[in-house]
Amino acid sequence: MSVRRAQAEVDAAEFAEWMAYNKLHPFAGEVEYLGFAIVASTVANCMSSGKGKRWKPDDFIPRFDRQQKQSNTEIAATVRSWCQMQQKIHGKKRSNTID
Repeated sequence: MSVRRAQAEVDAAEFAEWMAYNKLHPFAGEVEYLGFAIVASTVANCMSSGKGKRWKPDDFIPRFDRQQKQSNTEIAATVRSWCQMQQKIHGKKRSNTID
């Protein structure tokens, strides 16, 4: 349905009701992610060495309402780690590194 058609068929009060309902009962919830999470955990466990963590489907279900904010220091550390991983993979040292 297009935005124009939705605006013609649903008034502001009904839209507000749907927004409130979606907060209580999200349209796309954890159940929809469960099948994909089972596959992802199975693949992750098959690809791992078997000595470390055993992945569970719950590890692959997004938690949109529970995300924590990262500090600038944490973000920089994540980017630095990613850059180091890329350098190992591609064997190149870039001159514009994050320090």
